[in-house]
Amino acid sequence: MERDIEERPTRHLHSDGRLCRPPVKCSTVGRHGHELVARRTVGFRQKEVDELLAKTGRRCCICETLHRVQVHHIEPREEGGSDEIDNAIPLCPNCHDEVHKKPSSGRTTRSYTPDELKSHRAQAITRHSKQTSEVVILQVAEQAANALGIKELVPAIYQDLLQPAAREAGQHLVVVARAVGIALAPIELAIWGYNRIRDYLSAAVAVKLARKPPEEIRSPDPIIAGPVIQNMIFALEEDHLREMYVTLLARAMHSPSAPRVHPSFAHIIEQLSSVESQLLHEIAKTYDGEAVLFQESLLAGDGNIGGDYISTQWQAFCAKCDVSDSTVADALYYNLIRLGIFIERTEADSEYFPPGMYKHTISDGHVNATTTNYCCLLHMAAFSSISA
Repeated sequence: MERDIEERPTRHLHSDGRLCRPPVKCSTVGRHGHELVARRTVGFRQKEVDELLAKTGRRCCICETLHRVQVHHIEPREEGGSDEIDNAIPLCPNCHDEVHKKPSSGRTTRSYTPDELKSHRAQAITRHSKQTSEVVILQVAEQAANALGIKELVPAIYQDLLQPAAREAGQHLVVVARAVGIALAPIELAIWGYNRIRDYLSAAVAVKLARKPPEEIRSPDPIIAGPVIQNMIFALEEDHLREMYVTLLARAMHSPSAPRVHPSFAHIIEQLSSVESQLLHEIAKTYDGEAVLFQESLLAGDGNIGGDYISTQWQAFCAKCDVSDSTVADALYYNLIRLGIFIERTEADSEYFPPGMYKHTISDGHVNATTTNYCCLLHMAAFSSISA
């Protein structure tokens, strides 16, 4: 007489840890010659199942169906598969049945392999991790917006609050946002038009200062903040000019850098065109501080001996930034010199050649005079503050 020692589990292992296979039979012979069959329940550990379901968002790893999932043995127990959680994959009932199906004879339908199932599981975990991370980032952005008093998150503000620097700062961004909101409060009523750009500006400055200690954030000098905000009203649609104004205001609000920010810097930006701001943005990607941008060497009476003229080099650089008109390029160049962002320097050198030193020299000797001209990026607080 056969009797069950334990209740037979169901065929599938659901999220409560039940098996996804027939029970294991352990047979022995009783006193009267009858076979006794013990059915023991084995399966994944419930705690590990819960963790796996959380990692996959409780979705089917193949079709991403939500909630209605069962936990399948990737390698069946009958074929040597273990009850370790690495051998488990959450599947919906439909996909679970599909995995268990054997292809009909003569058909080309391919069965799921263990490697394919493990790949589905890995992709599901990665997918859910990214989705969870994005949710956390959006929550931080919303908290930062609330701290700044922003009532409506328009796309431009969201874009700033979701920049890489803001993502890395995490919850610290919310703390900094509160400090920025307090620091900007004194100028809110003092400057006409501030309400037009308040939300964008506060969010952008918070991102700039996301890695700074809140105690280092101060209210900006109104003589700097005033021109910045007034000019931003008219430059809000110009990406690079807007970025310069935001960076300048952020530097003015950061105690260590504030002393190096001069009120004239806002007026320097005011005199830049959107094209010039784009050119400076490209230059700042390569050069940091004082640097020689272009140079030419001229031999007295013999023309250029040191490569292209500075004007030619500048025009080639402008062409890379979609400024192909040489007249416009020259006008941009001289405006940047006028503003003191560029500066020209000249060095002269001469060398005496005695008579008969070279066959081509005149008999009584001669002097070669060489002039080298440089176009330099001037290392001044104005440029580092508005473009760094």
